[in-house]
Amino acid sequence: MLDAHLIQAFVVSLPSASWRRTNISDCLKGQISFEFVDAIPGNALMGRDQDYCPQRFCPRYFRDLTLNEIACSLSHRNALCKFLESDAKYGLILEDDAHIDRQNFQKLHDVITNFGGFDILKLGGKGNHVSRGVVQKDCNGTVVVAAVKFGLGAHAYVVSRSAAEKIANTIIPIRDPYDAFLSNAYVHKCNIFETSPWLVALQPKFTRGAAGANSQKHEKATLKHNLAGMAFYLKYNTMRRVFNLRRFGLSYITKSGFTKN
Repeated sequence: MLDAHLIQAFVVSLPSASWRRTNISDCLKGQISFEFVDAIPGNALMGRDQDYCPQRFCPRYFRDLTLNEIACSLSHRNALCKFLESDAKYGLILEDDAHIDRQNFQKLHDVITNFGGFDILKLGGKGNHVSRGVVQKDCNGTVVVAAVKFGLGAHAYVVSRSAAEKIANTIIPIRDPYDAFLSNAYVHKCNIFETSPWLVALQPKFTRGAAGANSQKHEKATLKHNLAGMAFYLKYNTMRRVFNLRRFGLSYITKSGFTKN
């Protein structure tokens, strides 16, 4: 059982998702102190969505944000605030479709006790992402990487208390899906690292996110959206490269010392 003063888990889950809650409870029980944070369903925001996301506009994807994507961001924010109310040094934020093998809890402990220089430590991602960047630490076979481009996905990550405050204070108004916002280090100013290999997987039997983020159709993009999207990508790519140049120095250009894990 991991020390609750060191780290506690907060699981974002819809109250009605009893099967998912049972599944992840079985995974976490006896390994780490945890509690559920009720996810906000998208339909609860009908008529209130512009309170959080003006015009629900998302230039990154040339479309509007869905209500469920906004609800997902607000749900994660609630989980971060719940963590800040605890006495733990670090918070493990999970969605209820995450799965951690028993042996990986000890690996997680080894990483956070041997490498404390992070604000956000991503433990899982989507697809066949390969971490490319500079290795910061090898913790008994689990490598911590300062990645050039972060893997998408927000089903499992560790945050420090200062990072939880930064994210909670910068996420509103919501302009991106949450996993994209989490990767925008130049926005929330958090030091992000990744573990390689991932320590947390996605349950293949679950196809919908904890807050139902994939269950609503996207709205059709307008010419205004497309033009703003192109402007956004120009700014985003410039800011990302400037951020990495500051982070890695000239090695970002020469790729000296970079590796794939």
